Amino acid sequence: MNTGIKGKCAQWTMSKSRRNALAAMLLALSVVASAPTPARADDRVRVEGTFSMFYAYPSAVNYCADGGGDHNLSFQAQGLGNISGLGALFLTVKKCLTLSDGIYAGTFTMSAGKDALRGTYEGTQGAFDEDGFSPFWGVLTITEGTGRFRHTRGRLTFEAISGPDSVGSIQSTLNGTAFYKIRGTVVSGDR
Repeated sequence: MNTGIKGKCAQWTMSKSRRNALAAMLLALSVVASAPTPARADDRVRVEGTFSMFYAYPSAVNYCADGGGDHNLSFQAQGLGNISGLGALFLTVKKCLTLSDGIYAGTFTMSAGKDALRGTYEGTQGAFDEDGFSPFWGVLTITEGTGRFRHTRGRLTFEAISGPDSVGSIQSTLNGTAFYKIRGTVVSGDR
């Protein structure tokens, strides 16, 4: 049986339909594969970064639970840094140092405009050398995120060094610098 031109056109049309269906399917798959996937609550990301900070004590607001008696000093520190995966951030630390045991406790905020990470600050003060330099270390626990950091949680450790103090611009205030190296894991995503 000779199919002739009608048979060839029907065969070509079928092939064209199959090709179109295959092309549509491949296009749909490529769109799905290339679409950014939203972070899930179980997405863990390793981060690392550094901050250059300036601090003042006693701070204008007292961050010590006992009112900053003779055995406590209230600090505020602010600075800029960059954390891998999170970008450039402004860091504010509000903390209290218990002089008797060298333990810091307080809060921190890392922000980029309206996007922010907030949480608790825990640290330990090391010994001062003969020129007033001192190491300290601790943990930043992220308890809240806003904006693009919404639902982010994590635990970041830090190692830092502070420089010698100088007399501050406000009477009886001492100022200094500190440099932080931060590492840890953050978990982010919508719930």
